[in-house]
Amino acid sequence: MKDLLKNLVKVPRVIGAFVVNNEGKVLSRAMPSKYSQKMVSTAASTAFLSIRGVRSLDKKAATLDWEFVGHNFFAKGFTGGLVCVLAEKDISLPVLNISLGVVIESLEGKMPERDDSGGPVPGALDSGFFDRLEFNLTKYIGPIASMIIDDVLAEMKKPKKHFTAPDAEELIRKLGEEFENKEKYGKFKETMLGILKEM
Repeated sequence: MKDLLKNLVKVPRVIGAFVVNNEGKVLSRAMPSKYSQKMVSTAASTAFLSIRGVRSLDKKAATLDWEFVGHNFFAKGFTGGLVCVLAEKDISLPVLNISLGVVIESLEGKMPERDDSGGPVPGALDSGFFDRLEFNLTKYIGPIASMIIDDVLAEMKKPKKHFTAPDAEELIRKLGEEFENKEKYGKFKETMLGILKEM
């Protein structure tokens, strides 16, 4: 999902993009750092409620666009969620629609399903692991750590309460892709694997 958004942001005049599930939660994002998690979550909630409201009037309605701080904001619905795009006002709408179509075609039927399965599975890590993961990742890559963790978790399509030690090792490995400095990743990995052994 993250790779799809990174490609969408490469479209000329696109500033950023994110995916929202059918519950209004941001699953993945590729937005400039000046747009905080709170700003993106607020935009996601607004887009989600707007699309839902418009669809209550017209079942076929799937796209909205409006002006946002001198830019255009687009939200296109599909089965499973929304793709939202922040773009310059002079973006080519045909190019954007084609690009959104490609992203949506790739996402259709692949959105993580809602988890109604009850409590944690046997052998699952306690939630303290994720607190320590975010704390340690923030030391190396800064305040975007929580967003990156959320993106990787969404890609893994596994709820936190079902994470076992092998799942956590895979998560740590995937987070390593976010490090430009492999020495820093080595230190982060060593710290986190030590924490896993303690749990």
